[in-house]
Amino acid sequence: MEENQQKEPEQYNDGLLAIAESGKIYAEEKEVQAKLLERSVKELECTTDKQNDKDCREKSSEIELHSVKHQVQNVKNTLMLLQLFNIWFSFIYRHLEEKERGLEDALNHIQILERNVSSKEAEISQFKAHIPELNLHAEAQASEYKQKAGKFKALEGMVEQVKPEDHFTHSMSSSSNKSEKNAAKSRGSDSPFKCIGLGLAQQIKYEKDEDLAAARLRIEELESLAVHRQKEFQPNHQNFLLASIPQIVKEPNKLC
Repeated sequence: MEENQQKEPEQYNDGLLAIAESGKIYAEEKEVQAKLLERSVKELECTTDKQNDKDCREKSSEIELHSVKHQVQNVKNTLMLLQLFNIWFSFIYRHLEEKERGLEDALNHIQILERNVSSKEAEISQFKAHIPELNLHAEAQASEYKQKAGKFKALEGMVEQVKPEDHFTHSMSSSSNKSEKNAAKSRGSDSPFKCIGLGLAQQIKYEKDEDLAAARLRIEELESLAVHRQKEFQPNHQNFLLASIPQIVKEPNKLC
């Protein structure tokens, strides 16, 4: 019994030692497992961090790619705007060149019209200066005609005053045959002279009438031509200046 009693504490101690040893072993195993778990956690955290870094880099890359795409689109839009501006500028430049050429042509045409107006005004002045000369010439011809007509009328009166009284008295003293012959001679000598004077007077009158009519007609033609030239060139010149220049000046302003 005593031996059994002595063995029981030893067995108990051995059991405690075994339990302690097994607990120690278990604790060591758990410690090893804990270290393994800790290492796994660290590796997992590292992997997670790497994945997060990768995700961040991917997001950053996506953001950067989106920004680059946006910049590229902006550059494309800018290039398109520049192309449109170049096309518009070329169109405006050509249009302005055409308008400038049109303005130069208009100015040249205005200068030509001004020269034509100056020449026509000089011609009209010459016509106007020639009209008084024609009037003076017509008046001189009329005065000359009146003088010649007066002379022919005086000559005609003198012819009419010469009557065959002496011829008739002389024929009364002679025979009847001689009186008839003298009367016939006196009539023959009177009538041709009178007819010649009347014919010359009528011819001169007719010629002077024709000259006066031609001079009056020429004066009327020159006056009508002068008035027509003034009405034709001055209003057209003013209307052209008033109508063409404002339109040429306004059209480039509309484009601006």
